[in-house]
Amino acid sequence: MKNSKLEGFREIPNDWKEPGIWILKQTRDIIDFQDGNHGELHPKVDDFTSEGRSFLTANQIDKYGRIDFENSDRLPNEFCKKLRIGFSKHDDVLFTHNATVGRVAVMPPDAPDVIVGTSITYYRFNPKTIENRFFAYLLKSDYIIFQYEPIMKQSTRNQFSILKQAKLHVLLPTNKEQKQIANYLDDKIQEIDNEIFKNEKLTKLLKEQKQSTINLAVTKGLDDSVSMKDSGIKWIGKIPEYWNSTKLKYIVKLYAGYSFKSTDFVDSGIPVLKIFNVSEEKLDWSQKSFLPDMFWDKYPEFQIKQNDLVIAMTRPIISFGLKISFFNDDFKCLINQRVGKFFIKKNIIPVYLFYLLCSKYVRENISMQLFGTVQPNISSEDIERIVVPLPPIHEQKQIVDYLDKKIKKSDLLISKVELQIKKLQEFRESLISSTVTGKIQVAQT
Repeated sequence: MKNSKLEGFREIPNDWKEPGIWILKQTRDIIDFQDGNHGELHPKVDDFTSEGRSFLTANQIDKYGRIDFENSDRLPNEFCKKLRIGFSKHDDVLFTHNATVGRVAVMPPDAPDVIVGTSITYYRFNPKTIENRFFAYLLKSDYIIFQYEPIMKQSTRNQFSILKQAKLHVLLPTNKEQKQIANYLDDKIQEIDNEIFKNEKLTKLLKEQKQSTINLAVTKGLDDSVSMKDSGIKWIGKIPEYWNSTKLKYIVKLYAGYSFKSTDFVDSGIPVLKIFNVSEEKLDWSQKSFLPDMFWDKYPEFQIKQNDLVIAMTRPIISFGLKISFFNDDFKCLINQRVGKFFIKKNIIPVYLFYLLCSKYVRENISMQLFGTVQPNISSEDIERIVVPLPPIHEQKQIVDYLDKKIKKSDLLISKVELQIKKLQEFRESLISSTVTGKIQVAQT
């Protein structure tokens, strides 16, 4: 083993080369690497049609390297004739470098010719010297991440441009070894991915069951022997005869956060709840923003207190509900724009409101209001005008007690499966990195 050219990285095999991408381009080992068309030639919304050549963005590549050709936008052939660059074809390696950085895919042998957007770089190789599958695994490895993460931290924009990619070093064993490593990883990664996909299907099933439990309880109640009546609400149908139907605005008030100036924020002080902090049934404080201490008294209407219910008002919908959570922390906090907090007026208890908002009915109602909008924003008025079924307070408490127990069990099962998925993903990443950097020896003489 020998020291890598990357200071601080672990040792690599003695006979492996460590050239830069710019050198491989000069020697034609990398025949081409390019991203999409910028400026006036970048496709606009009106340029897309239902037929033509697929236009791929980072959104079409998932974290497992699968390419979603079917749901990609299309560009007519006449438009494509005007483009200078961005033409990708079978056997190219795709690397997402803008907004979503680090997803990698190999264009399959039967892939159609596509146009890549400005968020994707395609790499094309001389197959006699570089095995495309090996290179794809290398791009996913800690050897490459070790190089681009420090550079990305120097900018507020989440991107790793093609010019910066040119400066990357890569690891290259012989072409024969590259193929052996790629074959080994293809088999091992497929086994791991099959386990991940199986667990992801199980997670989806468990979440659907959880959703169904909530939907049934907040629309039909717990006693299936009571008389029912038509609710007058689309998607719900009948509700218990003695329940009411009401617009949310009559029982709650939703206050939107304040648009603090970018110059207001400081390194420490009063935490600010921003939209990226609001996740599915929990708050994510992995990124924190702060305002001066004096802002607490200056903006009392934007304070949130323990047990307040908050909601994301931009891109609020997730697969099984809304980005909504209780604020359970015991520190002072202010809410930023596009985050809302609920104030209870009457006739509903907070936890019941939470379950009601988590229901499929409310999610679909909000989804309909967002349909066709350019920006996926929901207003306080949009949410307040939603009509909901409402049982008496004493029955709300019974439903909450029932759901608390049921959902606790569901969440425990879901957490166990998600933990297993996380472990498999970590093992997947470790196996790829260890193999393509020579830490695990798989090449046969």
